[in-house]
Amino acid sequence: MDGFVFELVRSKRRGYRITYDSSRDVFTASIPLELSQGEFEREIRKHGRALGNMRKRALKRKEGDYYLFGERHAAPVDAGYRRKAYGEYLADSVRRYVQKDRIAFPVSVFVRDMKTRLGTNNVAKRKLTFSLSLSSFSKEVIDSVVAHEISHFAYLSHGKYFYRHLLKLFPDYRNCRRSIVEGDFEYGKQNNHLGQ
Repeated sequence: MDGFVFELVRSKRRGYRITYDSSRDVFTASIPLELSQGEFEREIRKHGRALGNMRKRALKRKEGDYYLFGERHAAPVDAGYRRKAYGEYLADSVRRYVQKDRIAFPVSVFVRDMKTRLGTNNVAKRKLTFSLSLSSFSKEVIDSVVAHEISHFAYLSHGKYFYRHLLKLFPDYRNCRRSIVEGDFEYGKQNNHLGQ
């Protein structure tokens, strides 16, 4: 399957989940019981580029580079400090984008260890949740994800009106998105910060 090594685990869950173990250079795929090997291989071919980028990001972290807000550190940043600094920055960023988008209700912000998503928006509960792994990226990239999640208050699905709204709120979104996909933690650090 495109040069990747997979371990398949059958599950009663409806969807499939793929994780990557950089220490063994192996993807683990949890797939539904009813999904055939051929169907799974077709899905993998469709998402080969994304899997390659997932592997590239993980190998970059494995090389001994540790990042916080797009800055490289020789050793891991203290987990408590990372969570606190990141949480404070997210709260400020969400406040700025809520004001910029003229949202009239309070929005709650949470940080979780999420493997497959960088952010989620529970519109009904007015609750934004962001992945702790996003803290490795520059503040500009973090702001792009905040703007993305804020835009879901205006449009639930990822249609053309959603992206039109998002690009008004955060014009450099596409470049920031590319930096996430490519694992470019330092993107935008040399530029002026767009969110301010």
